[in-house]
Amino acid sequence: MISIIGAVKRWAVPLLQMAAILTIAFWGESVWGGQAKWSILYGGVISVVNLLWLQWRLRRSERKESLAEIKRDAAESAQRITADLYLTVIERFVWVIALFLLGMVKLGLEPMALVTGFVVGQVMLLVASGPLGGDFFERGMNKL
Repeated sequence: MISIIGAVKRWAVPLLQMAAILTIAFWGESVWGGQAKWSILYGGVISVVNLLWLQWRLRRSERKESLAEIKRDAAESAQRITADLYLTVIERFVWVIALFLLGMVKLGLEPMALVTGFVVGQVMLLVASGPLGGDFFERGMNKL
């Protein structure tokens, strides 16, 4: 089973997402032509913003409660953590929908290319979270 929790805390994942998105964007320009690279880049940025929002929320919730507080009142802490998790999911969903609408309606970007950029970013998140992800990418980034 793939878990994104470990990968979400690493900065290598957004960098991997951006590298893949840039590659696909310049490849997509030759396939779709015209302004497709901007649509792919915008879709990819939605994916990266989605991950960065999740990282920010996780770090914020880690700072809010110390481990001693969680152990002292485990039931109440579990409820707060669950509520925070649901709120984060709803926020991320709203952000993604709003950014998709902005890109398609206001900016007039190519929908298929936009979705392609978003999907590439999400797939890179899963790849970085999978069996080769986690420590593999983190060790590589620490050597740089």
